[in-house]
Amino acid sequence: MTDIPTLLPVPKGDPAALEQAVGRLRMLAGDGGLTKLAQGFQAEGTNMAGSWQSPEAAAQATTQVSRLAGNAADYARRLGIAAQALRGFADRLAAAQTGARSLQARARQAEMQARDEANRRGDPRVFAELFNAALVQLRQEHQGITATLDQAAKTCAMGLEDAIPGYQSWMKPDAAAAAARAAVAARPGVTHADRLIQQGGRGSNGLQPPAAGNDPKLTAAWWKELTDEERAKLIASAHREIGNLGGLPAAVRSQANELGLAEDLSSMNPAVRNNAEKTKAALDLARQQLDPTTKQPVTAHLLVWEPARFNGDGRAAVAYGDVDTAKNVMVSVPGIRTSVDSMDIRVRDAHNLYDEARKEPGAGSAAVVAWMGYNAPSGGMLGPVDTAHETLSSSDAVEGARLLTDDVHGFQAARGDTPPPHLTMIGHSYGSVTVGMATANQGLQADDIVLLGSPGTNVPRANDLTAGPGHVWVGSHSLDPVSYTGYWVTDPSRAGYGGARFDVEGPNSDKVLHHTGYYDAQSESLRNLGRIGAGDYGAVKRVDQRW
Repeated sequence: MTDIPTLLPVPKGDPAALEQAVGRLRMLAGDGGLTKLAQGFQAEGTNMAGSWQSPEAAAQATTQVSRLAGNAADYARRLGIAAQALRGFADRLAAAQTGARSLQARARQAEMQARDEANRRGDPRVFAELFNAALVQLRQEHQGITATLDQAAKTCAMGLEDAIPGYQSWMKPDAAAAAARAAVAARPGVTHADRLIQQGGRGSNGLQPPAAGNDPKLTAAWWKELTDEERAKLIASAHREIGNLGGLPAAVRSQANELGLAEDLSSMNPAVRNNAEKTKAALDLARQQLDPTTKQPVTAHLLVWEPARFNGDGRAAVAYGDVDTAKNVMVSVPGIRTSVDSMDIRVRDAHNLYDEARKEPGAGSAAVVAWMGYNAPSGGMLGPVDTAHETLSSSDAVEGARLLTDDVHGFQAARGDTPPPHLTMIGHSYGSVTVGMATANQGLQADDIVLLGSPGTNVPRANDLTAGPGHVWVGSHSLDPVSYTGYWVTDPSRAGYGGARFDVEGPNSDKVLHHTGYYDAQSESLRNLGRIGAGDYGAVKRVDQRW
């Protein structure tokens, strides 16, 4: 037998231990620790201002207390940065370990198949030929997993460096501690730069954009603290970072991302250029559409733009409607064989869903996010005969669930004082697996969850999802072959799952037969999706579970 664990090793490390460390850091930094201490110092400074006879003494005392408050808040911020850095690496490590174990399982299966074929032909050379060919592909995938994890380790190291004032990578522990004490001792009273740094801004003045893993609520506060001039300079000089920062207004992210999009239209990388062309065409088309109620052009924002991500498949998200103000927000997550190359289809579906939700009586404003933000498997045939191994792996869904959760939290943080929206998460095909993992394992809170054409879910009961009883919906056409496969253990259309199955039959059944058409205009499926997205539950046409 081949030593597969040696050929395709699982990365070492304990994600659970890292998560425990993250929890301890956050507890120390949070309201029960340094944050509360900083608030106490600040309150004391305010109270004592009138307790001194000498104005000079009062000014000196309040300055010192303000400095203590600033230091405590800075320590809390830095612990938060360290926690976020560790959490990001823990998530990537867990995903890498899952992916490597999946590759090992595929290698064992390939080994057995190659051996069976060699025995059938009576030629032992066949085994080596077939198995080696399979190993080449698996090793390439393993190299990709390893490269992603190495990059995550570097990002984590950079985050930890940001958490220690005065730290340089060459320093020994004693020198690092001395440098940190000197940097803290040199701090003046709380200034504009201090507040920017406390909220995640990088650099000596806090004007560099926060790291990608910064708490989006802090990033929102950082952006609010900036002057208009500082914001304009950042959009012009750092649009690649600004455009993908959670917590920033949708219009700002779109402005920054469209600067990058314009550059990418002339990229030397064919995949990047193609993704830019397809996305620009989708945005242009979206902005030509009229709201069915107001008859005014609909707002469209490019919320995520990483066209070279995932080996050129790209990562992007287009919002149809304003996610910062909409009463009802729906996020659509596609399944296998989707990428930024098909953004025109994703935006068309978003347009159809937006129109349907807006037509609901008393529904209010709406926004639909066409989220192509993860590495959806390329897959094989959609039926049970020849589905590719990649479709059966959970690694893409695990990583996708983390990215989806982070993106949605970023959208929500940008709303500021605007009341939270009625949030509906919709997963189609493999996207239903990703949505399930996000809402069961990553803490993504949704008001309603919809699983369309699902190949099954590894979440055994609807009540395990954050939407809770009565708010997990299942759309599965009786002729959709994927919805019968049950690859992911639990078929959500069965009675024991606890989801509410709604009607998706009627017009366009020939397209649903091929696993598409759930978002088609004037279909029963789309009408019910619009009702769910608008919170009009009484109008949803329900049907019996399959068994």
